Amino acid sequence: MDWPLKFFEFMIFEFMILIKTYIIKLITEENKSKKNKRDDMDRVKTGIAGLDEMLNGGIPKRRHVALYGGPGCGKTSFCFEYLYRGAEQGENGVYITLEETADDIVENMRNTFPLLKNTEKFIEEKKLEIIKPEKFEMEEIAGILEDRITSNDVHRAVIDS
Repeated sequence: MDWPLKFFEFMIFEFMILIKTYIIKLITEENKSKKNKRDDMDRVKTGIAGLDEMLNGGIPKRRHVALYGGPGCGKTSFCFEYLYRGAEQGENGVYITLEETADDIVENMRNTFPLLKNTEKFIEEKKLEIIKPEKFEMEEIAGILEDRITSNDVHRAVIDS
């Protein structure tokens, strides 16, 4: 009497294992597919050592990236280095600051990154521009970006608020 019941329980157990295995296989294949899609995206190399590897080759091209963090955590430094490394690769950049002056940013970066020795040279050659708009108005900021993109072939832009 017990034999048919035990056999039935065994078959249900085997069937459950088979279903779990199939589901795991589907999830794994889906994740691989998503990863391949992410890896196939065009990316902009940041030029920052180690970061591009963590980001699967860089920041997705033609995407907006927002950095969040408290004061002093390195947002401005990251953005400045991103533009600096772009200038090294021949990509002009514009840094729009809504709080600090251009001189303050250059001085802070000189102290933070003493190895970025070409900062002044890149600024003189307009490979790296730092602009502080007179007013915090979206129309003015959009106008500055449009002007720099068309007149100076800007490929990288940062708006630091």
